[in-house]
Amino acid sequence: AIFENRNALSKKFEEIVNNYNPAQIIEMAAGMSTFGFRWLEKHPESIYVESDLDSVIKKKFEIVQNNKILQRRNHYFVTIDVLKDDVYSKVSKFLDSKKKTLIIAEGLAPYFSSQEFEVFVKNIRVFFKKFGYGAFLVHDKKEIETKLLRRVISLITGSKSYLHFENKKQVREYFLRKGFKKFKSWEDEKIPLIYLIEK
Repeated sequence: AIFENRNALSKKFEEIVNNYNPAQIIEMAAGMSTFGFRWLEKHPESIYVESDLDSVIKKKFEIVQNNKILQRRNHYFVTIDVLKDDVYSKVSKFLDSKKKTLIIAEGLAPYFSSQEFEVFVKNIRVFFKKFGYGAFLVHDKKEIETKLLRRVISLITGSKSYLHFENKKQVREYFLRKGFKKFKSWEDEKIPLIYLIEK
């Protein structure tokens, strides 16, 4: 059930991205995700920036080169630590401030403590304040999932898993206070709370 729910989450993320239809995407903590390659196959004129910690980006780029995977001129791999680096200064040179931009963070936020989550959101807010308009797509775990998965995640990754919001109202109020303008959310028995916040 855990992996079934994880697949459902990924599919829902992709569905939301397709419906939002951005001209450029920044994927935070992309890891070994292949979504960027699949997106550019369908949207060759889009700009796609994959970001993660330095060791992950180097490994992924090495895999791309060694397997002769097609890397498009508008597909970038950028080292970003979202808790330390300024996202805007890292990615703005690859993007067009006049185009609709989406920042996606699938599977990242639940690993942040409350304090780290504040730093993360501030970094995203500063990006949009400097850059222009767009949206931020992220998710939070359900309380029951957090309890069930906390020990598993801790054993596998050595990291804790955190719940930041208990309901949609809390999410909406939090991001409105942070200066975001619009809020949409999705949730069912298989996926946790997903939220798309437009600046």
